[in-house]
Amino acid sequence: MGVLSVCAALFIMVVITVCSLPLSYEVRLVIGTPFTLHWRMQWLGHAFYYEWDYEAGKPPQKKCFLRWRDYYREKRYEEWLSRHVKDAIGSWDEGIWDELEEESQGVTYDSLLKGQAAKNLRDQLKDQFWWWPLVVNGSFGRVFGHFLLSVLFHSRIRQFYFEGSIGLPQPYETGMLSALLYAAIPANISNLNFNYTEEEYDCHGYANGRMYPVVLLVHILAFLRTKPMKILLTHWFKRRKEKDHG
Repeated sequence: MGVLSVCAALFIMVVITVCSLPLSYEVRLVIGTPFTLHWRMQWLGHAFYYEWDYEAGKPPQKKCFLRWRDYYREKRYEEWLSRHVKDAIGSWDEGIWDELEEESQGVTYDSLLKGQAAKNLRDQLKDQFWWWPLVVNGSFGRVFGHFLLSVLFHSRIRQFYFEGSIGLPQPYETGMLSALLYAAIPANISNLNFNYTEEEYDCHGYANGRMYPVVLLVHILAFLRTKPMKILLTHWFKRRKEKDHG
């Protein structure tokens, strides 16, 4: 019994120590032509690594490593394998695939908007976004806002700034934006100019810092224990159970 207790205590200590190692992050934002957004998170080298790079008009570029393994490379291999299996099955009976293709070509956008098809489409969207009313309400907004502020407060930002010039379509909108930023982050926008005479988007921002997984886990657990989140999780588990059991 003593040996098991010692092993359990050592295991807990190792878990706490590992979770106390910081997770670093970096965000780059360019509001201009083109609009670009880049963010990266990294923990223990490539034990967890995620990079997301987006440029307006182009598909996002993503990199992900889990447990030092390239997640997207393995996913692409699985998709390649699945596609070749499908091609092999299709070669066994090409007539079935031809029939399915003819049926799919017979379905048009206009037909989906008429009669029973439109009702089915609405029901499908309602079923797919069942969580929307549970999320878009004051109770959930308050607890999520508190959770978000707690995470931001803990995020230990080392560098954060906005530079350039920005002007919204209406002067009062630019004034509201400037008042909000000067009230929230006055020291980080000293090189940001506001254009009240014309619309302008020529600025960029940068932020980096670190978070501790063990503290982040505490905030997540506290958020999951709130009443709005419990209601959302109850509905989610109920739906999963219904789907699993038909």
